[in-house]
Amino acid sequence: MILRDRLVFTPNDVDFARSPLAGRIDAETYVLGAFNPGLARLTNGNLLLMVRVAEALRTPIWRGHVHAIRWADDCYQLDAWPLDAVDTSDPRSFRRYGQDWPVFGLTSLSWLLPVELTSDGDAVVAVHYDRAIEPVAPYQCYGIEDARIAQVGDGYLMTACAVSPERQCTILYSSANALDWQLEGIVLDHQNKDMLIFQGLIGGHYWAQTRPLGDGYFAYPPGSPWCAGPSINLATSPDARHWKPHEQPGIRPAASMPAAVRIGGGAPPILTTAGWLSLWHGVEPNGGVGIYRTY
Repeated sequence: MILRDRLVFTPNDVDFARSPLAGRIDAETYVLGAFNPGLARLTNGNLLLMVRVAEALRTPIWRGHVHAIRWADDCYQLDAWPLDAVDTSDPRSFRRYGQDWPVFGLTSLSWLLPVELTSDGDAVVAVHYDRAIEPVAPYQCYGIEDARIAQVGDGYLMTACAVSPERQCTILYSSANALDWQLEGIVLDHQNKDMLIFQGLIGGHYWAQTRPLGDGYFAYPPGSPWCAGPSINLATSPDARHWKPHEQPGIRPAASMPAAVRIGGGAPPILTTAGWLSLWHGVEPNGGVGIYRTY
């Protein structure tokens, strides 16, 4: 067998004519990225990628303003911010001046696109534009990001991040076939991201990994093996809709691992005969985005 790396779906593969934004916004857009997909095995044996499509303004700055795409009242709108009120050094976003805490705007809006692959994941079978997931609620007005899919029993549960001025939150979708999804609403509130639901139940309850964020953390005592910062915690639920944080710490950044001082979930934990296999990411600071590695 010859093993090879190949891109199975790229930004160039997105059909703009079938985008949820097509004909609904008075500006030219392009696909900034097609990335961070959720993955599931369909009942027909094929694989499904739930791809995050970041659709960005081709020219976000004009007439002395930077613009953001926002969903409201079942349509897409453009908001204009004066250039002297924002920092536009990052082309993906802008930051407002004069706030005591970071306040950002996006020059793109993300939506989710189901891409069906062959059972070995080597080729695209179909791109289900008719089942694309776009904003439908105020808490999703700046987009839907980073789907994670877990098969539990005979159904599927998918978490994603919703972005709005109200909150950055985790939302839940449910499906019987991983193609037709029902929005269940918000399950974790502000800046609790990377929620990964375990396959299978434990003691009759659903379990999940979560990653709450904040602007500040309290230090561990001197000499501790742990480093304060974002960590992967656990939560339980009787119905997958109402979640209670588990009291014991989960995966914490280790002081001995400077390449993983900021950590977060990757794929949903995979159920094996020996337990669950959990893949997570650590970020090494290196300027802007940093260097991501899988652990």
